[in-house]
Amino acid sequence: YPSIAVTEIGFSDQCAKYVEQLLTEKGYYVYPFHAQGISDRAMDRLIAQGFFDGVIEIVPAGLIEERFKGNRAAGMERLDAAGERGIPQVWAPCCLNITGAGPTRTNREKYTASGKFLMIDEMRAMARFPRDELIIGAGLYSEKINKAKGPLKLVVPLKGWSSLDREGSILYAPEEDRIFIDELKKNLQRDIEIEEVDSNLEEMKTAQALVESLDRFMKQKD
Repeated sequence: YPSIAVTEIGFSDQCAKYVEQLLTEKGYYVYPFHAQGISDRAMDRLIAQGFFDGVIEIVPAGLIEERFKGNRAAGMERLDAAGERGIPQVWAPCCLNITGAGPTRTNREKYTASGKFLMIDEMRAMARFPRDELIIGAGLYSEKINKAKGPLKLVVPLKGWSSLDREGSILYAPEEDRIFIDELKKNLQRDIEIEEVDSNLEEMKTAQALVESLDRFMKQKD
């Protein structure tokens, strides 16, 4: 049976559980990696070495975190391995719009300046990436997509990209999420499907779209 790598984080817990359940039901072996900057790097190294037949990137955020010196930075080569090997990839945009703004963050003032940030506990706070950084970030991700040799699809939930920015949260700003997606589309040099789902990342609907998309790619590959 094919092996699938999946990235997850605390703010995508429910999505990851659904994805794992749905993949397992379809007969895949699932290997979850916690995308905190260390495990997602390790996953990419394993992909480069020939492990895994496909990947669901619920949390591809290590790249934008690297660019803006976030706490979960995973190197500028993040996402390269799967693209170079040409294995099927399906991405969700978890945490491409929000970043840590707690006391350990360098230049945290930039992120807390808007007054829109969420204190999780004494050490952890989350804030939205400002517009200029969303635009730069979108450019980085479109470069990775343009270089990828295999099938790749993006599933975009329209009601928030994590449990932290769902409707009603101070971090909920779908119009700002749209800035990222529009900029990404503008920079794409290859035709990829971007499926918009009318839900939050953490809802079953998002997980179903991720798994069905990957399953389709895997069957086309056989």
